Amino acid sequence: MFQKFFLNQPRVMGFFEEPSYAGLFYYAMAIGFLAKLLFGNFFSKSNIFLFLVFLFFGFLTKSMQIFTFLIMLSIIFLIKNNAKKLMLIIIGFFGLCFFILLLSALSKANFSACNFFDHDKSMNLSLLSWLRGFDQAISSLNKSIFFGLGFGSTGYFTFESLCSQSLDSLGYGNLNLTDSYSMLWRLIIECGIFGTGVILLFFLSKYFSFLENIKLKNEETDYIFILFFSFFLFLGILLKEPSYSSSQFFMLIYLFGILNFYKIKKI
Repeated sequence: MFQKFFLNQPRVMGFFEEPSYAGLFYYAMAIGFLAKLLFGNFFSKSNIFLFLVFLFFGFLTKSMQIFTFLIMLSIIFLIKNNAKKLMLIIIGFFGLCFFILLLSALSKANFSACNFFDHDKSMNLSLLSWLRGFDQAISSLNKSIFFGLGFGSTGYFTFESLCSQSLDSLGYGNLNLTDSYSMLWRLIIECGIFGTGVILLFFLSKYFSFLENIKLKNEETDYIFILFFSFFLFLGILLKEPSYSSSQFFMLIYLFGILNFYKIKKI
């Protein structure tokens, strides 16, 4: 609030390194409190208040994580209406569409995601970095489609991208070059189609097993908060946030471990 209305900063980032990190955290907090409100074992006005507060802070960051927030809202709506099978069908459909997109990009010579945007006039550094990450992922698949180029290879191999030319012209040629600005792109680059598929299926199957094997209404509200907060982090990091060395990634792994421990304890 102070940064927005007193320092007149266009994007709020609180005590975080940049606004996108703040957006990831604020929206994840909002989803966590909304889940507590809808699935918890008691009603609390404080959950409503905190949901609205963190949602408002998320809006102030102007982060792309608003898309992750909308996805999580859809998931909560489907769970609330006992439409888990429909949710799996929808996820499978979008997964198939993404796979077709990858194959289409691989089949085109000199493919660049920037061809779909006016990259010469674009000043959105985040979008250019994100699109260059996709170009880097496609280039890596051309070199090693099934197992990728190995951990730590992101940004350290030769690839062509119109987005790189735009970033170079703006003086930001190395911006997010070695983390691809998306965990999904980085997994594809370093683990290939097979490795990425195994990792995603592992995490998604675990999260859905947490949802399948519990009766949300009878669960402790803190567990519900951790479940949805960490699931938001998982999707948000895949969409846009950076690398294995980030604190958000380690927080995700830590919370994921808590969920597994709680499940074993309940059994």
